[in-house]
Amino acid sequence: MFWEEIQQYNNLGADSERETKIRELYKKYLCDDAIAELNLSDKVHSVRPVMDAMNEFRDKGTPIPPNLLDGLIKHCCEDMMDVFSRFQLLARWKDIEMEIFNNKKEYELMAQAGMLQVH
Repeated sequence: MFWEEIQQYNNLGADSERETKIRELYKKYLCDDAIAELNLSDKVHSVRPVMDAMNEFRDKGTPIPPNLLDGLIKHCCEDMMDVFSRFQLLARWKDIEMEIFNNKKEYELMAQAGMLQVH
């Protein structure tokens, strides 16, 4: 969810639009009582630069750096990789992997026998 909303943020052009989106992200994912709070090991160092930049924009009109959320994006990607790698260790992953492999073999055999039209 957070990663998807960051992609939306990256497509915004005006600083005012980015500020609005960042404040939404903050309320939804970054503040202490966020409804979908991110698991940040060092929240002060992760979130503080974002809020400082937002305040600079609000108070002084300082442009919002385009890479402002890069650290949070990196953290989000690392978390997704960690969760996926743990999932792969589960026995169920082996079952799913085998099912995919078997379905692929079955599909190939059906295509070879002319039972499927391959595009």
